[in-house]
Amino acid sequence: LLLGEMQYAFVSAVLGGCVTALHQWKQFLSILTNCEEALLRRPEFFCEFNKVLLLQIKFIPRDYESLAAILRDRMEVYVELLEDSEIATFTGQAGKIKKALEQRFEWSYVRDDGS
Repeated sequence: LLLGEMQYAFVSAVLGGCVTALHQWKQFLSILTNCEEALLRRPEFFCEFNKVLLLQIKFIPRDYESLAAILRDRMEVYVELLEDSEIATFTGQAGKIKKALEQRFEWSYVRDDGS
C-alpha cells in the first residue's frame, strides 16, 4: 500500500505537474531512504521499494532538475546504506540504482574507500 501511494505521488508529480504530489513523493523518499534499521528488519519490503525506485529513476524526465536535486542528496546516502548492509540482494540493487542514476543524470559515484 505504501509503495502504491509513493507511485501515485510520483506519477501525479511527473505527469500531472502536481506540486503537492511532489512534496509527498519527496517525503516518502526521505523517510524510506533513511531507515537503516528498517532496511535490515524488513528486507522484503525494501527489495520491492528498490525495484519501484529504479523504475522511477528511469522515468524521470532529464530536464526535471528539482527532482534530480532531491534524488542526488538522498541517493548518495541510500546507496551507501544498501552497499554496507552486506545483504547480497541489496548490494546488487545498489549497483543497479547507481548505474541508472549515472546514465540518467550523468552522475558519478565514488565512495571515500575508493569503491
